[in-house]
Amino acid sequence: DFNPSFEAVGCFLEVNGQILLLQRQKDKIEGDKWGHPGGKVENVGFAETLDEAVLREVEEETGICLTLKEVNYMERFFVRYIKFDFNYHVYHVSLIEKPVIQLNPVEHKDFRWITPKDALELPLMLDEADCIRMSYNL
Repeated sequence: DFNPSFEAVGCFLEVNGQILLLQRQKDKIEGDKWGHPGGKVENVGFAETLDEAVLREVEEETGICLTLKEVNYMERFFVRYIKFDFNYHVYHVSLIEKPVIQLNPVEHKDFRWITPKDALELPLMLDEADCIRMSYNL
C-alpha cells in the first residue's frame, strides 16, 4: 500500500571518512534534528530531474556547487511518514577537502562533519539513521 506523494533527493558529501550533516532550524518540520543536504524534486512549472534536484538542493543548503560528474547515485529508499509516503533518492560525492559551508539560515542553523557511525548518536531526522546504516553498511 505504498503510495508516494513526491520524489525527494539527498546527498552524502564525504571527506576523509566524514559526512556533512546539517541541523534544521527549530521551527521547521523535525526541528533541531540532523540530516544530510536534500529536499523535494520540484515539479512546479517544469519537471526537474533527480540529478538537477540534488545539485540544486546541495547548492541551496550549503553553497557548494557540484557537477553531475562529481555525484554518484547510490540507492532509492521508500519512506513512510505518518501523513505521506515518498521515494528518497540518495547520492554520494567524495571531496578532497572540506569546502566552505554557507548555510541557508532559513532552513539550517548548524553543520557538522562526522563519521557515519558517530552520526548515529545524534538526534537524526526520521529516515536519516536508516539511510546512513544502509549506505555505509553499519
